[in-house]
Order: sequence, then C-alpha cells, then structure tokens
Amino acid sequence: MRFPGGAFESEKRLEPYRDAVKQNGYRFLNWNAMTGDADRNLEPVEYLINHVKNDVRGEKIVVLLMHDAPAKTTTVQALPTIIQYLKSQGYTFGVFK
Repeated sequence: MRFPGGAFESEKRLEPYRDAVKQNGYRFLNWNAMTGDADRNLEPVEYLINHVKNDVRGEKIVVLLMHDAPAKTTTVQALPTIIQYLKSQGYTFGVFK
C-alpha cells in the first residue's frame, strides 16, 4: 500500500501506522519519482515527460507517482513516452512483492 502524501518512512510520529500495516500482513511502498501531474490539471505532456526524466536521474529503482483522474488526460497521453524512456534507460517493470 502507499500512504497518502508519500515520505512516510522517515516520520517518527507516524511509526504506529507503519507498525499497524506490518502487523496486519501488509507492506508499504513510497514513490521516489513523479510526473508532476498533481501540480494542476492538464499539465502539458512534455512537462510531465521532462519531470520524470529529472526525477529518475540517479535512481537505481524507480517508483513513479502518477494520477488517474478524469482531469489527468495528459498523464495518459504522456505514459507511452515515459515507458519508452524508462526502458531506454535500462529500467524494467515489475510487481512489488
């Protein structure tokens, strides 16, 4: 699962929530790169692609934050190019276990 807002691993005050998740047999995951589509609706496709390129730089493993709301049509449009870019950089796609 992903906690709302991300950056959940390092906040000491949220430790009881992390513990509850673990005790109930779940794992949590945080994103470390994003498209920037949360900034506003209908960000230009090129903006989203460039945001990903900047965010993944230097990352060995990438967990990409994207949103799938009706107002995020440019996110959907950018996705094929983002996937192609990530593959060209040697990233593979898998399932979090």
